[in-house]
Amino acid sequence: MASGAEATAANSNAARDSAARENGGGARAVRSGMKEIRIETVILASGEQVWQVLTGFPAYCTWNPAIRRARGQARPGERLDLRVVLFGFLEWELTALVVAAEAPRHLAWKAHLGAPFLFAAEHSFDIQSAAQEGVVLIQRETYSGLLAPLLAPLLAPFTRRTFEQMNQALAGMAEGAACTAASTSSAPES
Repeated sequence: MASGAEATAANSNAARDSAARENGGGARAVRSGMKEIRIETVILASGEQVWQVLTGFPAYCTWNPAIRRARGQARPGERLDLRVVLFGFLEWELTALVVAAEAPRHLAWKAHLGAPFLFAAEHSFDIQSAAQEGVVLIQRETYSGLLAPLLAPLLAPFTRRTFEQMNQALAGMAEGAACTAASTSSAPES
């Protein structure tokens, strides 16, 4: 017999799968050339709820399998100090520059390895209304620099899998917030 938490998770996953079918997909990779990785995920929550989880950097350590630590503010020109997980086991400290933050629809930052002309990555998140219910989160990373043609194909399989895991974890957090908000607003008054 499933526990309440397992049943809620199963219902949420079933609802997300149904919404994904209605909206034309779920977590899916979209290939756009060799230098970009893009994953789309339907999330059954509002754009504001997704934005709150996405920009709540201090809480990344509690839910994010790809970024174990994030410090900074979601404001253009601000620095983010990140600890990212590479290949599932290697942790790497990096500093990124926030290049766009438009609540609750778009967040982007840039980071580079060595000199920017060697290898740079722009990481972005777009939150769009879904056709039926919730939102579509588009997580994208675009590589540039002299080493991009060599490194991007090596990073792509791992990065795609990591984005899928991160999007699913973010969906769980945002949908949990949506569920809590709905139950709070529908609770009978005493």
